[in-house]
Amino acid sequence: MAPGTGWPAAAALLLAILGLAHSSSESSAVSCEARQFRCADGLRCVPAAWRCDGRAHCADGSDELHCSSPNPSSAACRGDEFRCAVSNFCLAPSWRCDGEPDCGAHDASDEDPYMCQKDFKCPGNSARCETPVDGQFTCVPIQHFCDGERHCPDASDEWDICDNFTAAQCAALQCEVGCRPTHAGPACYCGAGYEAGAGGRCHDTDECARDDACAQLCRNTVGSYACSCAAGYRLHDDGRDCVPINEPEGEPLSLVLVTAGDVRRVWPGDEAREAPQWPRTRTRLPALNVRAIDILYSNRSVCYVHHNLSAADIVCADADDLARRRVLPRPALFPDVAGVSHLAADWVAGNWYLVDGAREALYACTRDLRHCRLLVEGALGKVHGFALDPAAGLMFWTVWGAAPPAVERASLAGAERAPVAALKLVYPSALTLEPAARTLYWADAYLDCVERADYSGAHRRTLRRGYASQELLHIAALGGVLYLPSWRNSSLLLAARGRARSLPLDARPTAALAFHRARQPRSAHPCAARNGGCAHLCITAYDGGAARAHCLCRHGWRLAGRGACERAHEDAYLVLARGAPPLVQALALRPRGWEAAAPATDAARPTAADVDTRDQYLYYCDVHRYEIVRQRLDGSGREVFAGRDVDNCEGLAVDWMGERGPAPSYSYKHGRRLLFLRIDLINI
Repeated sequence: MAPGTGWPAAAALLLAILGLAHSSSESSAVSCEARQFRCADGLRCVPAAWRCDGRAHCADGSDELHCSSPNPSSAACRGDEFRCAVSNFCLAPSWRCDGEPDCGAHDASDEDPYMCQKDFKCPGNSARCETPVDGQFTCVPIQHFCDGERHCPDASDEWDICDNFTAAQCAALQCEVGCRPTHAGPACYCGAGYEAGAGGRCHDTDECARDDACAQLCRNTVGSYACSCAAGYRLHDDGRDCVPINEPEGEPLSLVLVTAGDVRRVWPGDEAREAPQWPRTRTRLPALNVRAIDILYSNRSVCYVHHNLSAADIVCADADDLARRRVLPRPALFPDVAGVSHLAADWVAGNWYLVDGAREALYACTRDLRHCRLLVEGALGKVHGFALDPAAGLMFWTVWGAAPPAVERASLAGAERAPVAALKLVYPSALTLEPAARTLYWADAYLDCVERADYSGAHRRTLRRGYASQELLHIAALGGVLYLPSWRNSSLLLAARGRARSLPLDARPTAALAFHRARQPRSAHPCAARNGGCAHLCITAYDGGAARAHCLCRHGWRLAGRGACERAHEDAYLVLARGAPPLVQALALRPRGWEAAAPATDAARPTAADVDTRDQYLYYCDVHRYEIVRQRLDGSGREVFAGRDVDNCEGLAVDWMGERGPAPSYSYKHGRRLLFLRIDLINI
């Protein structure tokens, strides 16, 4: 029945439909994008900029084959960039003489000691040898100069500076303990734990100012220092390192590994073995293309996003028997979790944090996934690593791609976003934390290195070079030991304080997670008991070090005092449909920041939206799926209202004054037409 010819009084949807509807089907074939290079083995796509850059990024090295002249010396560096002597890499000027070789595995020309020696300083009470070794100067105690024994690798502490030395040269320094000649001239020295200051007087050395003094906690004492460990660790016999204590105490450290075809639990004590005695049950779980994964030690679970041919779900498996699994309910806010690229557990409050890479969105959800909140959207960027520490109230992630490469942090409520590292990064990827030491570690897939820094970004240091981290999703760190999966070599690399060993595997690993109580230490926080008094979400937060419960309500609700949440009923609000990331929101005009309804986050490409205030429905067009969708203002009851021939929908409005008719009916014509659909008609 056409409009105007007996159309019954009813609420109606007005749609401007331009052109004929059409269907489309996307090829399911796996292929690389235009700006990517396909590896010869067909297993990976790498950025085209990596082709012939002098470093193999494909497992088969095909990105460095048939290169006429990789990194040609004739290519000019831009502006004030530094050209490496061997690799011919072009480096930013800030990378030169910064203490870290950046020219490649066999080229340290950017740290040439003679070029950089003006900035080189030895620690107190020591002086440098004359000749560098492997591009680095050696420092030895001043009292060892000219003592008749060789201490420098080049023996320069016993060179002619000793023959030309006279006591008169030291007299002017008035050294309290003693004086020796060095290549920089005569210098005062003091006893162990002291260094010479003004007037040759000896004063205490602050050993704790050195990054490598203690693994965790350091206390400076007069003439010495003492190391200690955080709760959950014991001091190693070497007096420096900290050994994590597990629960139960006799259980050895194990790792959860992800490979191309399964999730497994291994014990790396002597070799990457499975189930020596902890436990005696199944330790492998068949699973394809697992990316988002985390552990929950409190209930000994391994949780991940499981993909099958039709849908995706969040699944938790028993860490002691991976064959025992349970499927978690899908989040009400975004039931399609197929786009979730990172999953992290707040083990204190029991919340889940999920990064949706397709939508560039970050969500926080309660343990049962019933209440969710969108914390960061749109400006998140392409996340490649994600981790959180609820004991500090912080989360961290790495980004590169659409945004400049960076390691960033924010509070667990998504506020106070700040960079941790933004320089000397190219493709920062996997990220992990060691909460007791408040240290984060990340890998760079282009620079082939692993770095660390504290939570503020200070004390940054490169720990490992030459580590090929392609296809890497997670790395693990515990007790000062790094556990690094190697996709290229089908192995697990264990590295600590300059030592490393490789454990062979029968598959290519992409992720390693430490399964240990110290990885998720117990923490006294209000959110840990009765949800902190919050009706919906309790976010672990801190004010000046004091723990507090930060309550958040799900979208469409607002705080009503004492942690309670009430439905947000607003007289005026703006309905907004956004394309990147796909989102439909109802934003209150006053006060700003409140939402009158739960956002629609499941849209692929929303173009128009409106609200039925009487029946409390939000309607929107999704032109990517050729459908009109509606959901209740609280986010529930999502359903396809019109699922056929909805193409190029540029406008949508609800006639809220009409009355319901007894029978469902609708009208549609092809071409440039204004269509009317009955609201009580669904799935047409």
